[in-house]
Amino acid sequence: MSIEAFVMNYRNGDVHPLPFEDIRAIFDTPGTTWNADHNYLNVRFSDPDDYVDIFCGCDAPSIGSVKGLTIARPIRHDDFLSRMFQLLQLDNVMIFYSDETTPIFHRTSDRSAYPDDLLAELGTPRYAESPDDLLHQT
Repeated sequence: MSIEAFVMNYRNGDVHPLPFEDIRAIFDTPGTTWNADHNYLNVRFSDPDDYVDIFCGCDAPSIGSVKGLTIARPIRHDDFLSRMFQLLQLDNVMIFYSDETTPIFHRTSDRSAYPDDLLAELGTPRYAESPDDLLHQT
């Protein structure tokens, strides 16, 4: 079974889209490609086995924004974690995993931007101060 990471951003209790170009810029590597048939970024790092697929939703490039991200097979790779930490610092971004729903925020995020019922369902948040704090805990 594959693990997925989910990325969300809220403001005032509502989903707040992130600019697609910001996502592209953060995950831009020499091996990054956009799969228009399935609406995802394939982000490759130095080793061919070190890659993730980041699903951005229908028409993200044409509408210019992303309501949320699903990252298939998040990896323990320093460059990936560094880029995820950079993403976490945008606005009030939250990350959680498919098998461990504890939400992870950057230490400067405004947790009150999220609906109370959503946070209650996901669990007590963790706060990241470095890329290592994003490692999958399970």
